[in-house]
Amino acid sequence: MLVKTKKNVSVFFRLLPFFLSEKKRLIFGSFAAFIISGTHLARPVILRHIIDKAIPASDLHMAVMSALIFIACLVIGASVAYLQIINLATMGVNIITDIKKGLFNHIIENGMSFFDKNQPGRLMSRTESDTEQLKIMFTQSAMTLLTSGLMLFGILFIIFREQPQLGLLICFAMPVLFTIFYFYMNYIRRIWWMVRKKNSDLSGYITEYVQGIPILQLFSKKNAAIEMLEYYSKQKYKYEKKGLFIDYIIFWSFFSFISETVSMIVIFVYGTKKIFDGDMSIGTLVMFIELLRQFFWPLRNLIMVLSQVQTSLAAGSRLFNILDTPSDVIDDSKNDESVSLREKLEFKDISFAYDKETVLEDIDLTIRKGQHIAIVGPSGSGKTTLINLLLRFYDPIKGEILVDDSNIKRYSLENWRKDIGLVLQDVHLFPGTIMENLKAFNPFIKDDKVIQAAKRLGSHETIMKKPDGYNTKLSEGGSNLSMGERQLISFTRALVKDPDILILDEATSSVDVITENMLQSALQRLMDGRTAIIIAHRLITIRNADRILVFEDGKIVEDGKHDELVEKGGLYSKLHSIQHVRAGEAL
Repeated sequence: MLVKTKKNVSVFFRLLPFFLSEKKRLIFGSFAAFIISGTHLARPVILRHIIDKAIPASDLHMAVMSALIFIACLVIGASVAYLQIINLATMGVNIITDIKKGLFNHIIENGMSFFDKNQPGRLMSRTESDTEQLKIMFTQSAMTLLTSGLMLFGILFIIFREQPQLGLLICFAMPVLFTIFYFYMNYIRRIWWMVRKKNSDLSGYITEYVQGIPILQLFSKKNAAIEMLEYYSKQKYKYEKKGLFIDYIIFWSFFSFISETVSMIVIFVYGTKKIFDGDMSIGTLVMFIELLRQFFWPLRNLIMVLSQVQTSLAAGSRLFNILDTPSDVIDDSKNDESVSLREKLEFKDISFAYDKETVLEDIDLTIRKGQHIAIVGPSGSGKTTLINLLLRFYDPIKGEILVDDSNIKRYSLENWRKDIGLVLQDVHLFPGTIMENLKAFNPFIKDDKVIQAAKRLGSHETIMKKPDGYNTKLSEGGSNLSMGERQLISFTRALVKDPDILILDEATSSVDVITENMLQSALQRLMDGRTAIIIAHRLITIRNADRILVFEDGKIVEDGKHDELVEKGGLYSKLHSIQHVRAGEAL
């Protein structure tokens, strides 16, 4: 418990600078809390004044003025509360935006090993759900704590000033009420946590089956899917029903009613006796009853805030766990030196492992400027890992990668990656127009230069056939384009970037043979004059490569041209024979 408390305190002080960054809104919020509390506390006092002074004296002017002041308190309190809501909402959005920016920057600057350990769904939950939970603490919880605290202090101050004995009685009852509220909130919070967990399970199940609807229909699994849906729904409903029953029926309806009713009876009996003894006026009794009605509202709010703060601090702790995860790829961002491949690219004694499982071992490779290098091999042989190391998504555990005898680590990640063009099998297109996608690497490049690159590659005519040409808006993931069209956009985007080094990872393996032939022509124009590294499964696409490297079990086992490797009778020859036989069978 002590460790948890220390952790919460640590998280709170780390979050405090974000809170203090909104000083003006924080000051206004505090000032508004005083006004809201003051207008609430003033109303019972005004009622006492009307009952004890204005009515006995039959002073209409005093009664009217008191009533106007009462109404003014209502209007001022409501107006300030409205402004407070706007102020808190704006403050919360500003703070959470800053936190999200820092979190997102940290996430996108991390190496790929970070994403190997953190699933996208978990990161999305941290970025959205946990930050929203923090917003509750920065806005609702903070000001509720202040307003409710002021209300309780004000109520007790007035009661102690008028009737110290009654004040002591309330102070003795407060710890009991506080304890009951506290244990209740902890218990109900666990139930609602289970509801959120079951809801998350249900959402995950629905997402999984929606994505796999074709398979679901193919294997006639509709009834089984519905049964599972009913199971998850019933699990969620069971905890939801329990939470609602305890929350509203047992606690708020029964306990709150009993506690408030008993308190009212005690106050009424106590006040009536005091009135008969001549120690209290009727107006004072009415004031105490009104104050007591207001007493339970801030008390409940304080307990709820404590529960919310605990939940928010837990969310903050999860966020800081991500922010405190150091990137295993160090970015020397201070070095603004640009990169330009003049002679050669070298992999010297490179080794790499995923979770202690060796993937690459003692790789020595020199690639000359302008060479087209093809990499082939069985799945898991280390082909993609080599590319990931070149892109610095990971850093090798041994060895170094050199560009013209300089370690690539000396350059900033941004400048190093600027010199590399990447075309993948799964094309990712951003939301926006075709032109905006082609300008993804440099939004300030002129349209004419983009169109010129498209014409050179041969994609201009394809783009112009679209309804709005380059201004055609793309659907999510470019789904309103065919796979071949998406690849053409990807090729053109790489050409617009104009890199020295071009990486093609299974760039044409997801298309049919006719489209592949068309893309191969565009691909040759794209690679013209550049150093290209091509990962391919279809060996027919790399016959003209300057060198073909054959990977097996993390090592380069063969190196040569297509004809040389076929004649050699090694692994490449076997792969070639298998694909040749399959091609013949397909025909």
